Amino acid sequence: MTIVGRFATHADLDKLVQGRLDFIAALGTPAPVEGLDEIRKSIRFFYQTRLGQDIHCYLVEDDGKVAAIGFLQAHVVAYHPGCPTQRFGRITNMLCYPEYRLRGFARQTMNALIGLANEMDFDYITLDASKMGRHLYESLGFVDYVPVDPPMHLKLWK
Repeated sequence: MTIVGRFATHADLDKLVQGRLDFIAALGTPAPVEGLDEIRKSIRFFYQTRLGQDIHCYLVEDDGKVAAIGFLQAHVVAYHPGCPTQRFGRITNMLCYPEYRLRGFARQTMNALIGLANEMDFDYITLDASKMGRHLYESLGFVDYVPVDPPMHLKLWK
């Protein structure tokens, strides 16, 4: 068994696509079977055109099999006192496969993404914490953030 952690390259696109599909399935919202080929193509195109630019992915692998995967998306915004560099990051996917849990791979992945965010001089990182991941995120310094003006959501139908 050889455990390796590293940032993904374009040679890993198939792993990134599968990681995204596995992540949304783990949330309880799997991609529909009908149209799955098109969904895979869409996800692949998304990562192919953005990896290494505003999307960064860290993989922990066991003999080439993904044990944990995490994505950091960079955002650039107009100046705001809470974001003076005008850059922040968002963890958009964090998944440790069940057979690899409780072995430190999720923490390794998060530490790598946090380190990259620091190197990129981000002001902060956001994420949505699942019940399973909350303890890890809190141990890394993440805190609940309740804005004065809470966000709202409008679903646009086409």
